[in-house]
Amino acid sequence: KNRCRQFFSYVNGYNSDDPEAHEKKDLKKMTMRELFKYYGLQPETIEFVGHALALYTDDSYLDKPAEVTVKKIQLYANSLLRFSKSPYLYPLYGLGELPQAFARLSAVHGGTFMLNTPIDEILYNGSEQAIGIKSDGKVATCKYIVAAPEYFREKSMPVAKVAI
Repeated sequence: KNRCRQFFSYVNGYNSDDPEAHEKKDLKKMTMRELFKYYGLQPETIEFVGHALALYTDDSYLDKPAEVTVKKIQLYANSLLRFSKSPYLYPLYGLGELPQAFARLSAVHGGTFMLNTPIDEILYNGSEQAIGIKSDGKVATCKYIVAAPEYFREKSMPVAKVAI
């Protein structure tokens, strides 16, 4: 219990911008396996932390730099503190709430939604970054475009399929 408490205390206090919080550990180079070994965590605890808190689907994270996993554990802890009962958000009235929540948050931050809008052309800057669209002769510029891959056929390709 004490080793686990020490591990979580370290993770909670870790700040990548503050070398004092590193306690002489370079998590950009140290693997997660080495960090777990340093704190002497049991295999069951390691499995719980990696899969239940950091949400890894396999153990490949153990041999990668620890900083990414530490930040994932911090995100889990911060979400748990914020939402108290569970760190996960679940839509009460179905999955249709997810795009609705995204649309609301986007609107709050000045975003514009153009649903069911025919796209004549996607506009790119000199470095091939999408900067807007042209629709019915009108131009809408933006920092980001969120769209299905079929809008970017020349820039995307399927890499896997989900079995149903």
